[in-house]
Amino acid sequence: MDSSGHQLHIFVFPYMAHGHMIPTVDLAKLFALRGLKATIITTPLNAPLISKTIRRTKGLGVDIDIRTLKFPSVEAGLPEGCENVDSITSHDNGSFELIFRFNKATTMLQEPLEMLLQECQPDCLVADLLFPWATDAAAKFGIPSFYEVEPAYVDYYRKVLGRRAWPIGPVSLCNRGIEDKAQRGNEASISENECLKWLDSKKPNSVIYICFGTITSGKPMVTWPVFADHFYNEKLVSEVLQIGIGVGVKEWVAVHGEHVKSEAIETAITEVMVSGQAEEMRRRARKLGEMARKAVEEGGSTYSNLNDLVEELRTPRHRPKIRAIKHNNQHLQRNCYISVSLFYFYCDLHL
Repeated sequence: MDSSGHQLHIFVFPYMAHGHMIPTVDLAKLFALRGLKATIITTPLNAPLISKTIRRTKGLGVDIDIRTLKFPSVEAGLPEGCENVDSITSHDNGSFELIFRFNKATTMLQEPLEMLLQECQPDCLVADLLFPWATDAAAKFGIPSFYEVEPAYVDYYRKVLGRRAWPIGPVSLCNRGIEDKAQRGNEASISENECLKWLDSKKPNSVIYICFGTITSGKPMVTWPVFADHFYNEKLVSEVLQIGIGVGVKEWVAVHGEHVKSEAIETAITEVMVSGQAEEMRRRARKLGEMARKAVEEGGSTYSNLNDLVEELRTPRHRPKIRAIKHNNQHLQRNCYISVSLFYFYCDLHL
């Protein structure tokens, strides 16, 4: 609470895809664990997935909950019940048309979101970068997950561009226990214990894990960008941090389709696992993993930045700041507006 006894209330609104929902919900948990009231905005069919994820956090007595907006699937030309990008599984020529319709449907959420803002009057809104109608132009910039990964870029953002930034990732490390981690996203086909038992039966450095990449694991990566900011992420991993090898993709899949040969994948895996530079990549990745864990501990850069951000939100000078959102010829009075982008291992916050 701030000095007036008011409990700060934060709205968190992730894009409806697991790669976006998981880190954004982790962000909501971080705010809730610092004493803020956190409300996650989603759609009815996505709500049970998020509810499962936050159940243990709610059990700690923190104030975190879910509000839903009806997703206009049919109105946008989608099949009934299509409320998550992951439900668009077809890779035929029509899949990109469905994704286009899905994104069109998300723009139709603007009015119901504004109505919810008017009803609840939260202190700030954290909206996904893929909701440009909710986040303002500030969300065009990407900030790393934690300061130590890209200090030069954070310093440039703060000192040269003159924008305030609070790097507070990697948000995934708010999940300390195995059960907390296992309950995120879709239901796994095997239990976490069975998975760990299988991994323990293998030799060190002999298993390949296919996923959306993350530095927090402290493992080198084979990178396969598909679209959007993936290519910048690949450049960071392979050229700047030097903890990964690409498979050779140079253009968006949506434009040219997938043309990765098996030989290219084999070459990249070999370089990461058994080549002369493999051990050095593993060493650098382990070091980054250790830096990530230290960053979220008390006294670390992320821990301190999150404290600073919460205190910034509590500062009374933000209360007179008004952001007007037009809704049905009325003006919604907003205290403060934060835009956030969470892609893989970075997040971007602005006031």
